Amino acid sequence: MKNASIAVTGTFWQATQPVSIATTISTNVAQLAGTTTDTNSGNKSAGTLRVVLATDQPQLTNKLLVTPDANSAVNVAQVNGVATTTGNGISGTGVQRVTIASDSTGQVSLATGANTIGALTANQSVNDNQVGGAAILTGNGVTGAGSQRVTVASDNTPFAVKTDQTTHGTTDQVAADITKVNGASVNTGTGTAGTGTQRVAVASDSSITANIGTTNGLALDASVAAAQPRKIQDSSGNPISATSGALTVIVMQMPNAPPVLSTTQLSNPLLYRAAMQQYCQKNLCPGR
Repeated sequence: MKNASIAVTGTFWQATQPVSIATTISTNVAQLAGTTTDTNSGNKSAGTLRVVLATDQPQLTNKLLVTPDANSAVNVAQVNGVATTTGNGISGTGVQRVTIASDSTGQVSLATGANTIGALTANQSVNDNQVGGAAILTGNGVTGAGSQRVTVASDNTPFAVKTDQTTHGTTDQVAADITKVNGASVNTGTGTAGTGTQRVAVASDSSITANIGTTNGLALDASVAAAQPRKIQDSSGNPISATSGALTVIVMQMPNAPPVLSTTQLSNPLLYRAAMQQYCQKNLCPGR
């Protein structure tokens, strides 16, 4: 405190005397610990008075600005007055609400409307646009990167598969190993006919040589016999003709291979008879 004049009253003796001071005294603190008192805003110094806030300090009308150090660590113990929820789990009052930035990498964008995040509702429609990063191929066409690979179930109900008939001989060829005919195992090699033997027909313009067994009969259609009656002759060389029905010829087993006659020999009776006589001279013919 600076020196000041204070009025005192009473009789002074060489002893301690009571001093009376006015109730209110204005004092101008010019120094603290011999250092000029710090005033107004600024940095602390030896002239700054140390103070402490009372434990029952009332709330300040104006907020007290406190600036933490750069990158100061803060332990958030509560969110909205509730203990902070951490780790994986469900949402709650202690979970802080956040939003994804509009320029965030891996942004999830949803169209406007009623959207469900996290799970699709039952029977919700989904429009697939890509397969393996390539645009999905739809409709009829060739395969490509956008074609999804599928497999037919092992217990799938059988269904017909239609082959491409646009280019015969290339796209409509199907290699198959036929194991059954009409539900029966295929008969292969020489032998008797059966349910596994497929019925075939010889073309009308086919050129073949028939080899008849000992017990087989060869039946000729009436149209064949009528059109070429001279091809069938009796033992005397006379032609036999048929006017209707089927004509049956019993062919005897030859001791050797049957004669092979040309079309010219078959159509000319003289050439036919000469060829047969020549054959019978070398082989044992029936009725000879």
